[in-house]
Amino acid sequence: MISMISETERDGSGMIVTDLATIYRAEAHAHGGLLFDVGVMDFNKYGGDLTFRITRAARQDAGSDGQVRLCFL
Repeated sequence: MISMISETERDGSGMIVTDLATIYRAEAHAHGGLLFDVGVMDFNKYGGDLTFRITRAARQDAGSDGQVRLCFL
């Protein structure tokens, strides 16, 4: 899925979200005590990747996993 969501400032700097991949493993709700783990990979002057995992804190089972790729302008 290519989203091409752009966030730019008046000076021309900004970022573009070029790719988003998410795997939904189980149903979770906002008030259900969710735990968000976020990591960064392959960052350089052109962009990088953010990875995430959302788990239900009480049961410690995965709700979803995913990765977002960013490009810097």
